[in-house]
Amino acid sequence: MKPIIAIDGPAASGKGTMARMLAEHLGFAYLDSGSLYRAFACVELVLADNPSALLGDCSSSVSSDTLHISDACEDYDFLRSLSDVFKTFEEKKRKIDFSSIAQNEKNFIKSIPNAKDLVKFANEIPANILKSEIVGMGASLLGKLPEVRTLLTNLMREFAESPGDKYLGTVIDGRDIGSVVFPNTTCKIFLTADLKVRAERRFKDAVDTGSNDETFESIYESLKSRDERDASRGIAPMTCDESYILVDTTNIDINEAFNKLVKIVDARLHNS
Repeated sequence: MKPIIAIDGPAASGKGTMARMLAEHLGFAYLDSGSLYRAFACVELVLADNPSALLGDCSSSVSSDTLHISDACEDYDFLRSLSDVFKTFEEKKRKIDFSSIAQNEKNFIKSIPNAKDLVKFANEIPANILKSEIVGMGASLLGKLPEVRTLLTNLMREFAESPGDKYLGTVIDGRDIGSVVFPNTTCKIFLTADLKVRAERRFKDAVDTGSNDETFESIYESLKSRDERDASRGIAPMTCDESYILVDTTNIDINEAFNKLVKIVDARLHNS
């Protein structure tokens, strides 16, 4: 198998930016595992009869009037967009099956044809929706479901096994990539930063994209809750053991962080 670089860490630690930059620098394919979970959450929030039940206690900070994705995003018919995406799958004679989890009365995607189709589907969802806080909450909660984690873990492994002839390897970022998805890969990096700094970064991103729905305080509390859920969940919790190289980006800029990661990756790949 071609080499795999696993970059784990909490939200807004910079792992997505670093992973993309590393992938481009090395000629590797890039896979954002979080976007796959977020794609699931989007479907859940659109299809669920009671989306507030999906979000559980986390929905308390979100107005009940904006719990539904199609209502939360102004001037965008998200349901129609999803319908167009599903139609594309049907035209290719590929079927997406939806199954109910009786215990929780939730809908989730039971099966996706292959990894690249799921990546394509996630890419069809506009970034302002995919990266929204409400979808992030849903993704974190869906990540607790064994069926969802098993399916996405298998699809990520499938993607890395065959990233494409033009790629020399794969860079994947997430929260359990080095601990669960690819525990034996030789290059594992855990990227982190102070919670306040991460909230400031996420708030700046929201301002830059024109989002006026979130305050710094709401983002801070959302990230704090997300960290606690991801670290305490019974299945594939976010951890950083001795197999990882820890990189704290609190007091360094993007270029400094990237240069540090390049040195780490070069050393790991050349010594493997």
